[in-house]
Amino acid sequence: MSTLRLLMPLLLIILTGFVSGKARLFDDAGRRALAKFVFYIATSALIINSILSIHLSDLHKFPRFVFANTFIVIITFIAIYIALRVMKVRYKTGASVLYAGNVANNIYLGLPLVRALYGAEGLIYAIAFLAIPMTVTDVVDFYILSRWRKGKVSMKLILNDFIKNPIVASTIIGIVLLLLRVNLPAEIKDSLNYLGVSATGLALFAMGVFLSLSSWKHFNLKISLATTAIKLAVAPAVSYVLARFLFNLQGVPLFVSVMMAALPSAIFCMIVASEYDFDERNTADAIMLSTILFLITSIFWAALLK
Repeated sequence: MSTLRLLMPLLLIILTGFVSGKARLFDDAGRRALAKFVFYIATSALIINSILSIHLSDLHKFPRFVFANTFIVIITFIAIYIALRVMKVRYKTGASVLYAGNVANNIYLGLPLVRALYGAEGLIYAIAFLAIPMTVTDVVDFYILSRWRKGKVSMKLILNDFIKNPIVASTIIGIVLLLLRVNLPAEIKDSLNYLGVSATGLALFAMGVFLSLSSWKHFNLKISLATTAIKLAVAPAVSYVLARFLFNLQGVPLFVSVMMAALPSAIFCMIVASEYDFDERNTADAIMLSTILFLITSIFWAALLK
């Protein structure tokens, strides 16, 4: 019951965004502006502010966590890719299952959820997860998708997108400021704090707005169920086993590793589906179904990890 009580405010914010979207309070331009503010500004402020709250003496806690999760995410992605190729699944369907089955809603849902469940310490680990494992593995993901689609790949283009990622940029800024022991003026600290706090509610609200665009028409249950099973069951189970027994993670680092893996498919998957020419309809179905079922599975994983 305590887990549900923690999750309920987050779910209510998502529902508010969903109702707002259905009521057409946001047009396409408004939705894009909201997403950009959350992704480029509010989340960047949250990352920088959280990094600056770390004590230098605590930095030794993160290398094993970062390495473990980078390894787990890459291995999981490659294993599922190999399985799909062995089963001779065609690119458009297979890429949809592969990407939506592995890439989680870490920003819109992960950061607020981890903050609610594990507090400030959990949030710092979640940001570390976003900053290195997810951004580094993006390079691997896009490389594999490009090779599968065309048989060739432009690493220059992939690395260029990686460098321009605001999560990467804000992480670098935060780490540099931390290592140089820069003491920001109080006015800047307060601004970063206000923007960072806004990221939580706005990210959940934006998620609800985007989910309101989904439809049950022409729903492909078979493909979306397979993708959702990978995302909500296989990925977190693999993360739990490897993080705990191979890398010996315990406590908050273990909890964050599994919860970040247990999140539903990211709305960002739709953008990648368009750019990399895989099945957008199946991807949208997986996002919607995994998000709905996450309302149940999140209670299970959160209770198990307490």
